[in-house]
Amino acid sequence: MTELFQRIRKQVGFPVHAHKFRHTFATEYLRQGGEIERLRRILGHTSYVMVMRYVHLDKTDLYRDFDLRSPF
Repeated sequence: MTELFQRIRKQVGFPVHAHKFRHTFATEYLRQGGEIERLRRILGHTSYVMVMRYVHLDKTDLYRDFDLRSPF
């Protein structure tokens, strides 16, 4: 796996790390409506604090969720 990412880094010209995919997966999982408890178990963490280190939601995500669920 390390060699694969070294080749990719060399080809694209910027750093690519396998661990970054955990962040992308966690963020996209929740954006698509996944449940935090299931994400915690998928990632293999025991605490939600650790899970949230991998999730990178922005204001747009929060506004969208509010608009979808708000009765107003």
